Amino acid sequence: MYKGSTGIAPEGFSIILLFMFLGWLCAYFNYNYLSAFFFIFTIFNIFFFRDPERDTVDDDDVIVSPADGKIVEIKQDEEPYFLNENRLRVSIFLSILDCHINRFPIEGKVLSTKYKKGEYGLAYKPEASSNNESLATLIGTKKDFSIVMVQIAGLLARRIISYADVDKELKTGERFGIIRYGSRVDLYIPEDFEVKVSTGQRVKGGETIIACLKEEKK
Repeated sequence: MYKGSTGIAPEGFSIILLFMFLGWLCAYFNYNYLSAFFFIFTIFNIFFFRDPERDTVDDDDVIVSPADGKIVEIKQDEEPYFLNENRLRVSIFLSILDCHINRFPIEGKVLSTKYKKGEYGLAYKPEASSNNESLATLIGTKKDFSIVMVQIAGLLARRIISYADVDKELKTGERFGIIRYGSRVDLYIPEDFEVKVSTGQRVKGGETIIACLKEEKK
């Protein structure tokens, strides 16, 4: 359960403290080069686990980005976890320099989750959507649309974390998880929505609008 922002994601504290302690220990015994190595890793992990506040659009007809990163693919694809139907998939790649806090893309309720074992291939490659370890979340919106969001592990990401338990209701932009180090998030969007982003575009979790409900569906 996420308990509020402290500026750093809760999952980062133990890692940061460990590297900080090892750096101090090496300095105490005059292993200065090793100490510098650990302190550099301490600074990197403080940066990696940063947890900034975001200004989120309060609109039930809008899907926002669930993560910081780069749009690497937008294509029609079969949603394989829950719906088994053709959907528009928007894929976001998170490098190790991106903020890795994951945010809820639209206000709604967690209907189901499904974990899949898999590989740890490069997350920016197209095959990562089908081959890599993943955790899928089925979201039911207030207007009865279903959206599937998939957290996908990458080459360095070896742990997917989600606070989004089944039957939990979350608001748009609310923090719901994190993937440690380089990773990917896929969104399977209903045809009732019009995509507002393009391949290669940089997006911001909780802020960038990914898609809007079509006028005739409002």
